[in-house]
Amino acid sequence: MAACSESEPRDDGDASVRGDAGPLPPTPPTPPTPPVPPDPGCPPIACGPIPDGCEPTPPTVPCGCAGYDCSGCRNTCPPPPPGCMYDPSIPTEAACDQPLSCEAICPPGCTLACPAPRPGCRWEGGVFDGPCDEQTCGEVVCDPEPPPPPSSCPGGRGAGLCCARGPGDGSMRVVGIDLAAPAALANVAIISLLQGAIDGDRLNWLLRFDEAAAVVRTANGVGTASGAFVAEGEVLALDARIDGTTWSTAPATGTLRLDVSNDDGSLLTTLPIDALQFDGLAITDDGTCIGSRSGRRWILPARFGGSIRVSEARAVFIDALGMDLCSLLAGSFCDMPASTWMHPPDVVCSGGTECSAWTIAGSLAAAATPVEGL
Repeated sequence: MAACSESEPRDDGDASVRGDAGPLPPTPPTPPTPPVPPDPGCPPIACGPIPDGCEPTPPTVPCGCAGYDCSGCRNTCPPPPPGCMYDPSIPTEAACDQPLSCEAICPPGCTLACPAPRPGCRWEGGVFDGPCDEQTCGEVVCDPEPPPPPSSCPGGRGAGLCCARGPGDGSMRVVGIDLAAPAALANVAIISLLQGAIDGDRLNWLLRFDEAAAVVRTANGVGTASGAFVAEGEVLALDARIDGTTWSTAPATGTLRLDVSNDDGSLLTTLPIDALQFDGLAITDDGTCIGSRSGRRWILPARFGGSIRVSEARAVFIDALGMDLCSLLAGSFCDMPASTWMHPPDVVCSGGTECSAWTIAGSLAAAATPVEGL
C-alpha cells in the first residue's frame, strides 16, 4: 500500500476540501402581509355625546371617532341674587364641555332691593328676612283706579259727566257738537263758534225721547229765566228704533231751523237742516246723558245727518260775514252761475239747483234738561 503524500487531499468532511457544492443556504423568512387600509369613505363615528354648543370635528383617522370643538362656546353664571356674590376664586365662565359652579355666597341678614312699583301699587307677601337667595319681593297689588274727576260745566251750569240740568225724564238739550261736513262748516273756527254758542245757551237744540211712541221729537229752543228751555218753531217727530238704551231714527219730514245768537241776543245765523236723522243716541242708564265732558272736551258718541238745500241757504244772511249761507257753503257768491261754485252741492235733485243740497253730518252729546212744549 502506497503511503499518503501531503499533496493529496484529505477527506475530513470539509466541503472545501471535498470539492463538492455542500449544503444549501437557509431560506430567508417570509415578510408579513401589509394590512389593508380601511375605506376612507366610511362615515365618522361619534364615540360619545357632543356637549351643547360645541361643534363636531372630523375624526383623526378614517372611520375613527368624531371629535368636537368647544372653543367658540362659553357657559356663564347668571347674576347672583341681590346682596350675594360668587366666590372670586371660582371661575364664573367656562367652555361648554367644562364643569361650571354657580353657587352664590349670600351673607345672612342682607336686604333685598325690590324695584319700585307704579304709582298706586305696592309689594305684598314679600320675605325680607334670612339669606338673600331666600328672600322674595312678593307680588304687586294696586289700588282700584280712582273715579274720573267731575267735569267742568260751562258757566257752572249743570252737573255730572255731561252737565245735566234735569232729572233724566227724556227731555234733553244738545251740549256738545262736531261737524264732518259740509267742508265750509267742518273746520275749527266754525265748530268752536257753534260750541261756544251752545255753552252760552245761545244755540239750543232740544230733544225729547218718547219711548211709548218710539219717537224722537226735536226743535229749536229758547232759554227762560227759570233755567228751562221752551221749544220754538217747527217740531219734528222722527220714528225711532230702540235697542236697549240706544236710539236711531228714520229721516225726518220737514226742516229743523237752529238759531245761533250773538252775545247780545241778536241773531247770528240759522242752520236749516232737511231730512234730519240720528244714529247711536246711547243714553246712560239714569237717562241723563248722551256722551260726556272731560275738561273742555266733549266725548261725542251719537251721530246726526241731513242736508242744507240751496233755496234754504239763500234765505239765511250772515251779517258778520256780509254774505248769505249759500255763498259760505258754495265757496263762491251764489249769484254767480252754479257751474262756477267752488263747492257745488253734493246732493243733486232733478228739479234744478234750488232743490239741490249740501250734506251735513256730525256728532253730538246731550244732557238732561227741563224742556217745555216738546
